[in-house]
Amino acid sequence: MRKYLLIILAVISVLACNPRKKKKKTKSGPVNRFMTYHNTLFNSNEAMVAELESRDKSHVDNFFDPYISVYTTEDDLTNLQNNTSANATDSDAPMPMRGGPRGGNENDGSSGSKKGVSVLQISEAKAIKAITKYSVLVNGVEKNKKIFDAYMLLARARMYQGKYLESLDALSYVFNTMDKDKRLPLAHIYKAANYTKLKEYYRADEVFKNLEEDPKIKISKEHLRILKVYQADNFLKWGKKELAAEVLEEAFTYNKNRKTKSRIAYLRGQILAGLNKKEDARESFAAAYKYANSYEFEVKSQIEIAKTFDNKTDN
Repeated sequence: MRKYLLIILAVISVLACNPRKKKKKTKSGPVNRFMTYHNTLFNSNEAMVAELESRDKSHVDNFFDPYISVYTTEDDLTNLQNNTSANATDSDAPMPMRGGPRGGNENDGSSGSKKGVSVLQISEAKAIKAITKYSVLVNGVEKNKKIFDAYMLLARARMYQGKYLESLDALSYVFNTMDKDKRLPLAHIYKAANYTKLKEYYRADEVFKNLEEDPKIKISKEHLRILKVYQADNFLKWGKKELAAEVLEEAFTYNKNRKTKSRIAYLRGQILAGLNKKEDARESFAAAYKYANSYEFEVKSQIEIAKTFDNKTDN
């Protein structure tokens, strides 16, 4: 009995000394996923905002060119593309997407210190991360409405890098899986903008026409401000200067930002002066002077006003 009792006590001692794993308290799954998703999108958007602000601050207008650009963030990508191709490695840049994000992983763009990675590449990678982890596709329909924002960030980040075909790929996913979303007009506007940059002016014009003429499509004033600027840009690059001037007049009305209004008016004045409509050009340059937000732009506007006077017919 003593022998058996010792064995039983030994087994009890071993069991008593065996450490038990305690369950770790974790955050609520849905709440954690919600916060992670919004942090990812927030970081993507912040990266884009920082890059566009940097471009705007470093932008210098070349007044010897026939026309200035309304937006100071996307008019000249030559230097950007050269720097990107020279500095960035293949592993740094997110992979192109066909019908959805591919080639990215959740660590893409997580560190801004990675050599050769631009701010917009980080924005692009963050958008891909949000899409990859939180897209809810059911029978070909995207159920997570916030994915629209992620795809718009992705499309814009690519467009601002000069990756126009890849930007169109991102937008095509929105059209195919979120065709009833009320924000679709914005996606169509950037689709047309990409066509313009690809010099497919007719296709861009078809998109703009459909947006304006389809009674089922309701475009907000905020989206109209963007639409009219890109539509005028398409007409101007297409060589339809009279139409560009007409659309810029509408763009001037819709836009409320002083700097944007001034640049719209100045560009319209340049077009009208080139068409020898000096009186109309003078009025437009006067509006550019009125809303100018820099001393240089005030002076340039005054010079252009003076150039519209004819010493034979004007006082």
